[in-house]
Amino acid sequence: MRFVLLPAAVAALALACSPSNRATSNAGGRETGMRDGAPVSSDSAGAPARSIDTAHAPGAGAGSEGAPTAMLSQLEVANTAEITDAELALKRSKNQPVREFAQKLLRDHRQSREEGRALAKKLNVDLSQVAGGATESQSASAGELAGKKGADFDRTFIDQQVQAHQQNIDKIRNQMLPQAQNADLKAYLQKTVNTMEGHLASAKVLQNDLKAAS
Repeated sequence: MRFVLLPAAVAALALACSPSNRATSNAGGRETGMRDGAPVSSDSAGAPARSIDTAHAPGAGAGSEGAPTAMLSQLEVANTAEITDAELALKRSKNQPVREFAQKLLRDHRQSREEGRALAKKLNVDLSQVAGGATESQSASAGELAGKKGADFDRTFIDQQVQAHQQNIDKIRNQMLPQAQNADLKAYLQKTVNTMEGHLASAKVLQNDLKAAS
């Protein structure tokens, strides 16, 4: 799951992660890196997997009423990005634990995207403007991943997941959840951050295993 939070309007995420003991049963939502209210670009192998540009998100410039639109819009983008990366990992990686992690990511983010769309419909939020969209930083991250092969791909993929998950967990807990007013939206964010924490734990195990094997 990636996000960014603007004053009075929250935006962004990466999501849908279910806790588990190991990489084989965890897969994280693709999350975009966030830092100090601004997108974090991916300019190195260890860069965040996703950065969401809230300045161009529907509702990003609105008042408190715009927060659900901004958050759900960015979740739509983040989930779609994570699905794309997980699919790429399943095509490129030959490492079984990495593949299992990617498979879990794929299932979780598909489910999270459907839940986000259902919530958007309930709250009368129009996601049509962002469906299938991607920010420049997301495209750069995906491009970096696409250029990797073998063990290099595995390390880059997992490094991105660890960094992005940690940043997004911090933003959701410290900024997004405190500002969310709608009960259903708050519950969605809480579920997201809980599953992200499970994904992060599994991704860190994988990260250590891959370093030890290199």
